[in-house]
Amino acid sequence: MNVVGTADGKFVEIQGTGEEATFSDDEFMHYSDMHDGGLAHLAEMQISDARRHLE
Repeated sequence: MNVVGTADGKFVEIQGTGEEATFSDDEFMHYSDMHDGGLAHLAEMQISDARRHLE
């Protein structure tokens, strides 16, 4: 599953495929929850890196 999101936790794009295996609503929600944490972590890292380069 591919997810693009904003620093404030909003989704820009969600792309999933069942080419090799399908997934249920429960599995989708689990993946969505996992991506929320990953997107937040990535945003923190990007903001931190940008601040370092601006100093």
